[in-house]
Amino acid sequence: MSFKRGMSDVIEFIWMDMGLISLQFGNRVPKEALASGNGVDAMKARTIDSTPEYCLEACELSLKKLGVDYIDLYYAHRIDGVTPIEKTMEALVKLKEAGKIKHIGLSEPSATTTRRAHAIHPLACVKMEYSPFSMDIESPATSILSTCRELGISIVAYSPMGRGFFTGAYRSSDDFDVNDMRRALPRFGPENFAKNLEMVDELRRVAEREAFRGRLGGV
Repeated sequence: MSFKRGMSDVIEFIWMDMGLISLQFGNRVPKEALASGNGVDAMKARTIDSTPEYCLEACELSLKKLGVDYIDLYYAHRIDGVTPIEKTMEALVKLKEAGKIKHIGLSEPSATTTRRAHAIHPLACVKMEYSPFSMDIESPATSILSTCRELGISIVAYSPMGRGFFTGAYRSSDDFDVNDMRRALPRFGPENFAKNLEMVDELRRVAEREAFRGRLGGV
């Protein structure tokens, strides 16, 4: 079961396996951008909404669309920077108390926001991009990893394969479909692609020399 790659004005489906459902809210994409089928345009047109009203609205619609009574893990998908995180958390707590969600997570918060949110209600996890291309989570400047360890919050790494770079399927930016949203990311731009590919190839050589291929899933 899946929805179009991250493109929904209300519901974003992450995974559904072993009877568990993880969803996120926060992205709003104009319906005309969704209808175009162009991932690049949709990504550029999206806005972030962390308001309590949208949190409740999105959850209700998600439950209705999926035909379930509750969501196991519900993320505030990024923070809009306007709505106090305490207000967003209060709405999420209401959903939990009503039995509509079981656990609360945040996506890409700062360490300070994580602490403020956790003070309202314990967070189950924080979702961050984490790969050789994106290691800010480890930096003392962000303190994300150290803060989560201190508070006992799990880290859910997204795009650990570098948004596809480490699969070996992409050797140039031309390998992406014209509507692929990754075309809008600097990492895959023509000025950066070749240099990043050098890192991918070097890591592959290290893996082939030092590790068992079966342990790396063929990477």
